[in-house]
Amino acid sequence: MEPSRAYQPDALDRMTIVLERAAKELNLAGLPASEKERLAACILSVGNTYTDTNRLLEKSVRLYLRARTASSTQNRQPVEATVFF
Repeated sequence: MEPSRAYQPDALDRMTIVLERAAKELNLAGLPASEKERLAACILSVGNTYTDTNRLLEKSVRLYLRARTASSTQNRQPVEATVFF
């Protein structure tokens, strides 16, 4: 089980603002709720690190996109190729 983290009230407000802005930028409105939850997890993972909202937004979106790219490459099946000599 993960240890719980403590967030300051101003950090929670900042993370809420970043979640709303990032969801709009990434057009998550039509996607499943799990995508917004993944984005929220990325924001929470770096939430106490940045006091600047713009830097928190940038870092969180970058983490989300990196995680999404990594998960899509893991889901791909290897393509079999026949080599003729």
